[in-house]
Amino acid sequence: MTPRRDWLRNLTRALTDVARPLPLTVLWRWRYELLVIPSLGYFTGRVIASVGVLIPAAAFVVLAGIVLGVAPLRRFAIARAWCIITPHRIRTACAEARIHTRKGRLPAILYTRARPYGERVYLWCPAGIIAPDFADAEKVLRAACLADNVWVEEHPRWPQIVMLSVVRGGRARGYAVPNDD
Repeated sequence: MTPRRDWLRNLTRALTDVARPLPLTVLWRWRYELLVIPSLGYFTGRVIASVGVLIPAAAFVVLAGIVLGVAPLRRFAIARAWCIITPHRIRTACAEARIHTRKGRLPAILYTRARPYGERVYLWCPAGIIAPDFADAEKVLRAACLADNVWVEEHPRWPQIVMLSVVRGGRARGYAVPNDD
């Protein structure tokens, strides 16, 4: 892009607010939380109604102790939690870094995969958003995701898909992100 077009594009983004998401979009973004929390409440209530409070409380303490005490289970649980938390943080970073279209649409997060170095997030970018926009906002993304580093890659087959590799954790420092897809 020419410097004039780049300047105009940045000015347009700075003057445009992020569009409010549609109700179905909000439901999609919060799908895990909307499924897990009511389900836990329902099943906990059913178990308490049938056997009392002591047995479910003891089962929860035992299960939490097993998950926290066994390292592979603990790592699995933490990796799954980050796969739910990271997309929310990336959406916030995109809004703050003004990575959106002229109409204020944010990129859509398709899915997040746990990787040995952290997570890999796949984003579908509507027209007007390109991979270098994410590379320019790398510091904002890194801070928002509480990560040591964020690598931005274009998908090898589909140019509208951007892959963000979120690297976190002390053991991940210096880790070369493989092309694992």
